[in-house]
Amino acid sequence: MLSSLRQSTLTYSVSSSFLHSASFRLINPRHHQIGTDCVSQTLPASKVAGLDDEQLLARFTAGFFCGAVFSFERWLLWSGNGKILPVGYTGKQTSYCLFSTAVLMKGFNKPQTAIWKASEIPNTHLLPIGTRLFGSFLLVDKHISEDADQPSYVDYGFGSDTSGFSGCHRMQVSRIQGTDSSEEALLEIDWFTMGNDYR
Repeated sequence: MLSSLRQSTLTYSVSSSFLHSASFRLINPRHHQIGTDCVSQTLPASKVAGLDDEQLLARFTAGFFCGAVFSFERWLLWSGNGKILPVGYTGKQTSYCLFSTAVLMKGFNKPQTAIWKASEIPNTHLLPIGTRLFGSFLLVDKHISEDADQPSYVDYGFGSDTSGFSGCHRMQVSRIQGTDSSEEALLEIDWFTMGNDYR
């Protein structure tokens, strides 16, 4: 873990596309002031060989939500049964209807998945849009690019636009050319946060 952190880069700016995305409009419909951060790391070709973008994002997701750093928060959210920081958005831009035990998507005729155990998060594929994790995170968007020059991403919203705290994590993978012409992968996690300090 420490080795991975040493190989990461932290900046306080995020991509313009993230701040103009549907996820941003959903979570911050009133355009409150936000705080931003980005952590990035380049993986060598040997680490990403044979893995497509969705598999990389799935591993990224599993590592983030199932890892040791998130373990206390995961336990706290599980103990609170989704009542500590419930996720939900009310802006007109959204077609999400949030219920206490499931998320119904406009156009879907069945409840989406609710995840309460780390073991239920796959590391081979992304979960469906509308999946709720630990009652406090909602998979609001995902995009797997068919163009190698364009990034793939998955967005996880948290909190509520009607509460004092909310935001979004975007996990993104871009294919880049290494110094020896091999294909490497740039992994980034961008996030913005709205809270009372930013309003």
